[in-house]
Amino acid sequence: MEAAEATFGEQGYRGATMGAIADRAGVTRSVLTRHFPTKGELFREVITQPLLQFVQEWTARWTERSTPTDSAEAVYEFVSDLYRNSREHTGALRMLMFAGEELDEELTTRVWSTLNEGLSAVMRIAVSQIGGRGFPTEHADITVRAVLSMVLGYVTLDSALLPGCSDDHEVVLHHLAALILHGLRLEPPAGEINAERPATERGNPR
Repeated sequence: MEAAEATFGEQGYRGATMGAIADRAGVTRSVLTRHFPTKGELFREVITQPLLQFVQEWTARWTERSTPTDSAEAVYEFVSDLYRNSREHTGALRMLMFAGEELDEELTTRVWSTLNEGLSAVMRIAVSQIGGRGFPTEHADITVRAVLSMVLGYVTLDSALLPGCSDDHEVVLHHLAALILHGLRLEPPAGEINAERPATERGNPR
């Protein structure tokens, strides 16, 4: 898996070959194809395994948890787990984000179907947590998707976007967690005046 992730990351899906991956892993091609008959199946495993590993570990811990945590701790724990898992597999994450044009429609559908099936468990727990802690639950699916996008996007772009930003991971984690915790309220801070919505949003004619 490590050899495949590195080879796909360097050469792309089209450029990578099963022979090159087997050589890098120190096995014969027949051994590799015994586990993964096609390059597409190996690619799907490389792409989906890191995120699904996070899903399995996080959902298991939250399902079995008996001691409640406060909202700040819960958000930090979620962000920290996802951030650290993603950083360990940055190559796979970038392929997930940017390899779409190299993949055929069938493989793309299978990759996202596998991921969405796993993420549905995160969605159920997250929506329950959001509602149980007094945050708005309307469009909670958008909230969860936005949180995932923020963390995964930060990891994917952190070496390219605005170089020179803090590389202290604890600072990053606490900052992301604070942004998310504030955003979950879906309202301005206390005392802040609400900006009037545009006329088109109020349903008034121009």
